[in-house]
Formats: sequence, structure tokens, C-alpha cells
Amino acid sequence: MIDCISYLSKSNINPTDEELRKMLNQFQIANKDHAIGGFLVYDQNHFFQYIEGPEEEIHSLMDNIHKDARHKILAEAETWRSERRFKGWSMKVIGYSNLTRILPENKLIDLIAFSVANKDIMPEWEDYAWEIIDDIAEKQEGF
Repeated sequence: MIDCISYLSKSNINPTDEELRKMLNQFQIANKDHAIGGFLVYDQNHFFQYIEGPEEEIHSLMDNIHKDARHKILAEAETWRSERRFKGWSMKVIGYSNLTRILPENKLIDLIAFSVANKDIMPEWEDYAWEIIDDIAEKQEGF
């Protein structure tokens, strides 16, 4: 089984495009070395990331992500699948503007941030997040 985790975090930094590129390059190399794939969406205030891979590797990565002072995790969800959604994506970076161009109805980060802050109104943000991840997987050629 493939372990899959999605999370939303609030950024504690405001990296330049160059700093973000360097960080992402490091993530892509490390993920490839550990058979981890997925994507990252960044909108200047939040990160939304989906990762998939072997359970031990995913949990080790999440331990590191939780310790990373550059952001604070607001919400996290986990599931398992029989196969990968994103074969060949060690860590695809999806620009928020590109995400909304491919999926115009999508307001992923806004929705998740709202639902995390208002759990009594929208307690099942994970269900909507998994639907959006499936939509991205179906349209991944466009990214």
C-alpha cells in the first residue's frame, strides 16, 4: 500500500522566488531518493502539500516537516492507496495561479484555511481536499 498525506501549513517566512526554487530543488532530490512523490502549492501565506510513498519514508518525512520552523501545520490528513496518483512527480510545484487556471472552481487553500479555523462549520475538510487531489491527478498533464 502507498501511504498518502496531505497537509496545510501557514508560512512563517516570505521566501524570494530564488529561495523557494532552492528549497524545492532540495525537496525534489530528497523525495526522489526516498521514493516519495506528490505536489506542493504555495500562495505566499500557506503551503498545501500532498505526498505519497512507502509508509516508513512518509512518516520520517512528516517528522521532519513538523520540526521545520519555516511553517506551522494547521491541518493534516492521511489515507492509503493501492497505487500512486502521481507517478514521476518527486515534488511537482503547482503555482496557485496555475492551479486556479486548470481547476477554475478550486479555492483549495482558502477552503482548507477556513474549515480549519471553523471546524464546527466544516469538520470534514479532508474529504474535499482528497477530491481536489483526485482532480489534480486526473488533470496532471496540464501542470
